Amino acid sequence: MKKKKNNLIGFISKGEKKGKEPALDHGKIGTLSYELHARGSVHIFDKNGLRFKKDPALFEDALDRLNLDSLKDGQETSIEGSGDNPDLIFKKKDGDIILSLRKKDYGTINKLKDILRKAVGKKKAV
Repeated sequence: MKKKKNNLIGFISKGEKKGKEPALDHGKIGTLSYELHARGSVHIFDKNGLRFKKDPALFEDALDRLNLDSLKDGQETSIEGSGDNPDLIFKKKDGDIILSLRKKDYGTINKLKDILRKAVGKKKAV
């Protein structure tokens, strides 16, 4: 009989963190690190320097609004980071949710790129 794989994201708290701005708690969530700051913000960051920041109450509300059960393998959804901070991405893979960070997209730049792709496509067709 094949043993079923455990689909839990690793969560390891390392307790209070000392430094110039002490963190109430810090640790790991899967491949990402987190810090809970006394001034009222949650920071989730990766080894590449991307850092998602969010007020805990707003973060909890956003989490409650996510419908992760409706995601199919390969699909993703996100929670917007505060200001120009990266977004937190939730991607379904092999029945589990994988967390990652992604720099914000700028709507105007994306629209420009779409226009350019269409222009290049029409030019090649001629």
